This record gives sequence, structure tokens and C-alpha cells, in this order.
Amino acid sequence: MGENLTPLYGKPYGFGGGGYPVTLPTSQANVNTLGIGDPTVIVLFCLSCHDGNLAQGGMMKGVTVETLPIVGGTAPTLLNSAAAGSANYVNDHPVGPSATIGCGGAWNWDCTNNAGKIVMNGPKSSIFVTNYGFAVSPTAYNGLPTVTCTTCHNQHFETIYSGTMGGVAGNYQTMFFLRGYYNPNTIGNNAAQFCRQCHGPNANEFVGQNTVPTT
Repeated sequence: MGENLTPLYGKPYGFGGGGYPVTLPTSQANVNTLGIGDPTVIVLFCLSCHDGNLAQGGMMKGVTVETLPIVGGTAPTLLNSAAAGSANYVNDHPVGPSATIGCGGAWNWDCTNNAGKIVMNGPKSSIFVTNYGFAVSPTAYNGLPTVTCTTCHNQHFETIYSGTMGGVAGNYQTMFFLRGYYNPNTIGNNAAQFCRQCHGPNANEFVGQNTVPTT
């Protein structure tokens, strides 16, 4: 349960350097009309706790319970705590209707967009999926796979990812509610591999390095 949504209704945000604008639903009636699958509704729900500006009474305490691996300390859970006005998220990962995941071309994974869901295929994806598993969960919006907060985070599971790794289904270590095996404390490759599920050109497999371990 989050903060009262009223202060957030209709507020404009700019994620990822400002190039990914998100205008939140204007009312509860607007939320009902759009439905819970709409990316602006998902962002609204997440910010009801995680916005430290307009939603200051949310349940977040300000820092993570888990400490940051390797470097120590904690990460902020309130994404903005400015004194007044709409929050500024230009330094946060792109989300919302403009944050779509593409298939094909020289700089994307080999994949197929199937009514907004990604199906991985081809030499620049199949090895990776076998090694790691496709953990992120894009939202289908207007026929396109779209990134929201819950693409990478599962708010119900803080430290456990239940899914497939190396073709084996099971429960795997994770941190910060991330979908997928993510444990930088191993000093391994799994943290980078998590991000490479979408950022294909940065992946080992994209340049033919198909034997780099995920652990």
C-alpha cells in the first residue's frame, strides 16, 4: 500500500535524460480507464511510495535495507526529494510509453515482437538466453514491448528470483527486488548479464563470446 495518489495525478516527469516523458494519469477514473497494464499507471503506482517529493508520506524509509555490494553503504529508495514542484528523474532509467525495446537491426538483439512480448531468437540471443534466461518482463503497450519499473523489478520478491538459469528452473539469489540472478558479491559476471538482457550490443554474446560464465 502506497501514498495517497492525489498529489501525483497529472504530473509530468522526464526519465533517462529527459528524453522519455511520462505524464501520470490525471485521476482515479483515468487510472480505471487506462487499466493496470498501462505504463503510466505502473509508474504512478511505483512512485506512490518511491517519489520523495510529492509522496513524502510514502512507506519508504529513504535507504535500502540491503547494503550495496562491494562498495558498501545503502542506495536511496526515495528517487526524488526536492523541496517543491514536480520530481526530476532525468538521471533514472528510461520508463514509460516512449521506452520501447526494439528487435532487429545492427544494435538490437535477434528477437521478434509478438504483440508486445519479446521472443528471443537467432545467434545474438539464443546462447545468452540459454546461459542466463530471459528474466526481465516488458509491458505490452500499443503492440510494443515497453519498459516500466516492473520490467526489471518484482516488488514481491526481494532476494529470490524464481526462474530458469542455464536451462534449469529453480530459485536463485538476487538483490533489490531485481528479476533475475543478480549477486555482485560473487565478483562474477551476473550483474552485467542482467542488464545485457535488454542492452544487447554490450553483451558478450553480441561479439561472439559465448562462453563467459554468468556467476
